[in-house]
Amino acid sequence: MFDSAALGDGGGAWFGGATTDAGWGDRAGVSSDRARGRLILRGQLDEVGLDDLLGTLGSRGRTCVVSVRSPKRRGEIVLERGRVLRARADGVPADADVEVTLAALRGVSHAVFDVLALDERGSSSWPPPRPPSSETPTASLRPAMLEGNATEVALAAAVMNACSVYTRKWLGPKLASSIMLTAWARTAAEHPAMDAFRISADGMVTVAGVERARSAIPKAVATWVFAVFEAASMFHAARFQRYHVPEMLGGLMRLLDKGGWGEAFRIRDGGVR
Repeated sequence: MFDSAALGDGGGAWFGGATTDAGWGDRAGVSSDRARGRLILRGQLDEVGLDDLLGTLGSRGRTCVVSVRSPKRRGEIVLERGRVLRARADGVPADADVEVTLAALRGVSHAVFDVLALDERGSSSWPPPRPPSSETPTASLRPAMLEGNATEVALAAAVMNACSVYTRKWLGPKLASSIMLTAWARTAAEHPAMDAFRISADGMVTVAGVERARSAIPKAVATWVFAVFEAASMFHAARFQRYHVPEMLGGLMRLLDKGGWGEAFRIRDGGVR
């Protein structure tokens, strides 16, 4: 389901609108939209279905770009507050009706889709991080109650698996896996040590390398959790508000608090931002 290539694969031009291929200039402003978007979801179009994908995004009133690419055709669809605003596809005239373009994209097989969010919905609900107090020693931010690197890493993996179970429960396994793997790729691009946590096709998290995984704790793991919630909120806003993360973690929050990591998972206190 997930395209494991780097996010820019094939692709700085594809995502950034700098491509010089014939017919793929800045038509109708799509490239400029794409340039300011952020990748939140990637999956196999055959499994999700174009109409189901657009219907879900539309019902949530999202503003985003859906890009589609296959060996034979590629295209893009721009949604504004859930309504399809414009679309384009290889082999379809630039002035063609949107429905004609969508029909062409429905016929694409073996295609990968990306959803790039354009709106800044909810960004104001992320308070800026509070500067560390001069009275709080840096050492106090480390997990004093946990003993041994393996125990710390096991707790981090438990957090990720709890998030995985929760996401699959509310979104189903296919969509949840795409969201989690996309969030993992985004997080690993900023925190390379995140690659020590491996996510299987069914959404389960394992660890490859305790020492490397430890260096991703807690910031990279918390970043991944919030990235999953951000993407999942497009499909089930009621269950994936960022302030629900401690509730989702349940009893694990007590262990995180004892280890000194709890604040990283509480968005009202600044979280990982």
